[in-house]
Amino acid sequence: MLPQFLGHYRPIEGSDFTVMMKLYMSMENKFGDELNMMYGVGYLGLTSPSGFIKPYIAVHNLSNDYTSKKYGQATGFNGYVLGWVAAYNFDMFNEKFVIANWNEVEMDRNDAYAEQQGGTTGLNGAVTFTWKFMPRWTASVSYRYFNNKLGYDGYGDRMNYLIGFEF
Repeated sequence: MLPQFLGHYRPIEGSDFTVMMKLYMSMENKFGDELNMMYGVGYLGLTSPSGFIKPYIAVHNLSNDYTSKKYGQATGFNGYVLGWVAAYNFDMFNEKFVIANWNEVEMDRNDAYAEQQGGTTGLNGAVTFTWKFMPRWTASVSYRYFNNKLGYDGYGDRMNYLIGFEF
C-alpha cells in the first residue's frame, strides 16, 4: 500500500517559487513500514498549454522500522531529494494522450538507511503513457524504475497497467 500527498504553497503572491511538501508511506512490505517526509522549495513556472515541469529540492526526513546493528535506527534526517513531476498532453489520430514522468534522486542518506537500501544515493520514478479514450475513461501503462530503493539493492523495474475513471 502506498498512499501519497504532494503539495505546493506560494508564500509570495505572483511568484512561481513555492514551499513544497511531499509525504508518502509504504506499508506491509518485505523491509518494514516507512513514512517519507520531504520539505523544500519548488518551482511552478515551467508551464505551457500542453504541459509542465515542476522541479523541487527538499530535505528528506524518514520514519522507518529498520534498525541497523552497526548504525542504529534509520528514522530521522535522511539527506536530500532532487525531483520533478512533468507531463505533456497531445492529440494524435483524433485521440487525447498524456506522457508523464516523476523522478526523485535521494542523496546523502543516513548510514542505517543506506545499509538497508543498498547505497547513499537512490533513484525512484516512473514514465507513464495515458490514453483518454472516452471523456472520463483512461488507459495507462507505466514503466516504474528504481535504484537502491524499495528494499532493492541495485536497479529494478516493473510495468504497471491501469484502467481509470475520472470522477
